[in-house]
Amino acid sequence: MKHRNIVALCSVIFITFGCSSVPESESDQQATNKDGQQDKSTLESYNETMHSFNQGVHEWVLSPIGTAIDYVVPDVVEDSVESMLENLSVPNSALNNALQGKFKAAGQDLGRFGINSTIGLLGIFDWASMMGIPQHDEDFGQTLATYGVGSGPYVVLPVMGGMTPRDMAGAFVSYDVTKGFDKDMENMIENLGYLPMFRWAAEREPMSYEEQKRMMTAMSECSANDGADSVRASCDIVCDEMVSMMQTDLDQVEDITEKREMVEMAGNMLPSYCKAEFIIE
Repeated sequence: MKHRNIVALCSVIFITFGCSSVPESESDQQATNKDGQQDKSTLESYNETMHSFNQGVHEWVLSPIGTAIDYVVPDVVEDSVESMLENLSVPNSALNNALQGKFKAAGQDLGRFGINSTIGLLGIFDWASMMGIPQHDEDFGQTLATYGVGSGPYVVLPVMGGMTPRDMAGAFVSYDVTKGFDKDMENMIENLGYLPMFRWAAEREPMSYEEQKRMMTAMSECSANDGADSVRASCDIVCDEMVSMMQTDLDQVEDITEKREMVEMAGNMLPSYCKAEFIIE
């Protein structure tokens, strides 16, 4: 996957806001004007402006394209593409688990990748989840957190949305498994990578700036600490949102057998620190 332009943008943000190790609470401090009232920081003002821009892009560009894709492309094809793309991210998770010393999890990741890439037809079918092999989602940002790197301030990127500098590293510094493919296949996979973004835009309403910041900050803190009790409040925010989304998808399915299969699969897809009870009607 090619992210040179985005990485360059992230580098500019790193330099501009000096965010390699500044805690969010310090970076987002508000100045007090001469009347004793609070003025928004430059970063906070930028974030709100960029969030409004992203909402416009969501409404007028991403969502219409996603709706058109949903109309033209069968759901089974969309699901298969997303499953394949998710499978391609597993080696990166295995590498970061190993870098964090989580060798059992790294082995499980490699097992998932091997099973889903062979009998799962390159990840189109998630046989590993059906076999009870847990799913992990580790990136370089979480590895940096393990070695004591601070998250930095919350920054809203164009189109990509809000994240911290450490999260940016996790999103864009990764092992690219497609390098083993020929150029045409690599380009095709790169283009398919935009499908989940369009589909998400068509299915989900955008959050407000405050909601998105709260969610992304909680997700960053929870994942960096592997769902530890010390960050239970943050993990509850993340788990509640994930379970709510899964329940919404479940409610759209009519076949009771398919619903039960989805509930069984959800147990392997949710992080171990998320406990959920789904309603099947």
